[in-house]
Formats: sequence, C-alpha cells, structure tokens
Amino acid sequence: MVNTPFFKAGIAGDGAYNRTLTPNGFQNERRDLWEAPNVYLDMSPFLKANQLSGALLMYHGMHDQNVGTDPINSLRLFHALNGLGKTVALYRYPNEDHGPARARDAARPVVALGRVARQVRQESAAGHEARARRERRHARWRRRRRTVRQKAEGRRQKAEDGRQKAEDGSGDRLQAVTLGRGPRA
Repeated sequence: MVNTPFFKAGIAGDGAYNRTLTPNGFQNERRDLWEAPNVYLDMSPFLKANQLSGALLMYHGMHDQNVGTDPINSLRLFHALNGLGKTVALYRYPNEDHGPARARDAARPVVALGRVARQVRQESAAGHEARARRERRHARWRRRRRTVRQKAEGRRQKAEDGRQKAEDGSGDRLQAVTLGRGPRA
C-alpha cells in the first residue's frame, strides 16, 4: 500500500514491520544490518508509514514467539500510523502465538475489515462529493469570468466602432438616427 495506489485498504497480521529490530538476518537475508543497511531499510514498512495510502487493519498474537515478529512491531507501526492521522486498527490476541488459533478469533479481523471498508467507502464518497462541489464551483467561476471578458470585449468593440465612425464621417448619420430625426438625403 506504500508502493502502489491501487488499494484502498489492507490487512496485515503478525508482521515484522521494522527489520532493523532483526539486525542479524531474516528469512533468506543472511547479511546483517551493518553489511546491507539498504535491504533492511527497504524491507521496513515502519520507515515508510507516512507514505501509506488507504486504511490498514493489523492483528497480532500477544505471545508471538517467532523471533522476527515480536508484537512490539505491530504496536509501534500502529502508533506511527495513528500519529500520522492514517486510518488504522490493531487487534491484539491475548494468550495467542503467531496467528490466532481459534476460528472465531481469526474471523475478528475480517469483520473489522468490513468496518474499515465501510469507512473507506464513506470517506471515498465524501471525497468524490467534495471534488464534484469544487468542479461545479470552478465551472461557475469560469462562466462568470467568460461573461466578464465578453462584456469587456463588447465595450471595446463599441468604442472602436464609435472611433471608426467618427473618422469616416458616418458618426453624424448615427447621431441623427439616435436623436429621432430621419436619415439625411
């Protein structure tokens, strides 16, 4: 959700969001943090929290014994996103290891994702409505501006016509018609 604009919401469970907390390697990466700092930084969504677009639902077992996915990862990312004003929710499962063991516990994030999805739809609809209002307001402004320009152009044209008639002598005939006298023969 940081590297692509295609998703409005996401769900992440029992994750390692800050790879600098596992400095001696992770998964297939055997180099340590000091040998390959860019790999660790690129693989850390925590460091890109400000770029997150869309809502995020996270869940984590409170007694996760997996070395790379300590529950502090989820808590810190939640605090970072919340502090940045992002739409985020965190479900923590007490007495659970890596991933919820019970089926009803596993369903909770899915139910919560439904709530997040509704919120995203509402925010999206409000955004579309606001955009439509701005576009209507801008269209009215453009019409008014066009009318003002047309009136100014009309005044300039009348002034130019008046100067032209004064120069070629046709101005007298126009005055005569304006005063109500008939045309001169």
